[in-house]
Amino acid sequence: MTLVFNGHSYKYEIESVVKLFIPATSFNFNYNGEVPSGDYILTELSRGEGITTLTTEVKIGDTTEKGDAFTDNSDENYINECERKLSVLVFNAMAAITGIRPKWGILTGVRPVSLLRRFSKGGMSDMEVDEFMTEKMLVTKEKLQIARGIEILQRSMLDLLEDRSFSLYVSIPFCPSRCSYCSFISQAGTKELIPPYIDKLCEEIDETARIAKEYGLRLETIYFGGGTPTVLEDSELARLMDRIERGFDLSTLREYTIEAGRPDTITREKLKAMKRAGVTRISINPQTMNDDVLSHIGREHSSSDVVDAFNLARRVGMDNINMDLIAGLPKDTVSGFKHTIDEVLALSPESITMHTLSLKRSSRLYEDRSAIDKGIDTERMVEYAMRTLTQSQFVPYYLYRQKNILQNLENVGYAKQGKEGLYNVFIMEEVHNILAVGASAVSKIIIPSTGEIRRNFNFKLPYEYIRRFDDVIARKQEIRDLFGKF
Repeated sequence: MTLVFNGHSYKYEIESVVKLFIPATSFNFNYNGEVPSGDYILTELSRGEGITTLTTEVKIGDTTEKGDAFTDNSDENYINECERKLSVLVFNAMAAITGIRPKWGILTGVRPVSLLRRFSKGGMSDMEVDEFMTEKMLVTKEKLQIARGIEILQRSMLDLLEDRSFSLYVSIPFCPSRCSYCSFISQAGTKELIPPYIDKLCEEIDETARIAKEYGLRLETIYFGGGTPTVLEDSELARLMDRIERGFDLSTLREYTIEAGRPDTITREKLKAMKRAGVTRISINPQTMNDDVLSHIGREHSSSDVVDAFNLARRVGMDNINMDLIAGLPKDTVSGFKHTIDEVLALSPESITMHTLSLKRSSRLYEDRSAIDKGIDTERMVEYAMRTLTQSQFVPYYLYRQKNILQNLENVGYAKQGKEGLYNVFIMEEVHNILAVGASAVSKIIIPSTGEIRRNFNFKLPYEYIRRFDDVIARKQEIRDLFGKF
């Protein structure tokens, strides 16, 4: 497939729209307007006197679809309108040829809820925003309703944040094995790196705590992510949590989450250590409750291990448990997915995060895309989850989308009332300071006067983080400089 551009530079948006229909596809690019002999998508902008003409021509196999639109050259949103209208033309042509009509329309960004909030802050009424989304962006009323409900629910959570409030993210980039769909910088089979990594991580926690004290920052949530944090020994987890308790003022803490994602890494001793440290929320993530699917994606545990780990956590006193699931996994079926939902609901967790499989570029699954069963009706899975979870008193509270996500769907966090994961909302909506420690961690500082986000990056790989730790600490001065300007 060749994407042909003539008279404009909207490559990123046009390519993103095409990938809504044919995800994880590599393209050839032609910028001189010459039409090739094979399949192609031509987009053309021709600016005349007063009016710009936009045209598209899409040829796939023996089928060709054409379209055109016009934009007033004096429109103050001229560039945005040209880009939007070309995207609509491509969308409609691809829908006509493929028979697929993605329900998020031409919306390709990962944060639909943030977009609604931004439009509202820009002076548009809720009705005007909703009309723009459905008529101009081609989002269906069904998807808009989900996003709008989440945006309204989040208002009360975000209103409590202050300019100097922050969350602490602790990166544990180690896993017992790597899942086929995973693209994270997580290290499997490198246990020898963990002790020196913990040593350096404790030092970075100390330095970050000093910054928080120096600038009077208010700690709202703590989140241990990965990787799989519970791959650590209970003594290593306890050491990190103790370091946090000694360094930070926890009196304002509203949520303390640790991802205990893999049930084969959960022990009574680790759970007790978390409980003693004041952890309020954990994740036990089966992804699926079908053993053959678990084996196929590279998870070294069974569905019964999930049940055992969940029940153990309850006995230890964990009363806020999240469970992650994925729709569209290889070898799964609609009936198998329904079984997963029903089995997880029987455990009665406080929240369920419903992911749709995304073909991530550095994952094994992306490299072997033939493993994806084109016959899986992922949309039916997602619809079943939404219907069943809402009927069971779970409410959607955060939402995001990813590139190359199957059937252009979404990831949604569902929770029982009062059990929403605050950190998930804060990190996804990018309206809150995040101080992040560890390999691959990214701190995000929000400039109050402008809302601009400044990022501070750590080295991605654990061995690099350890070897260049002096540079990690030196970079903290950038964070000090930013808070010093508040």
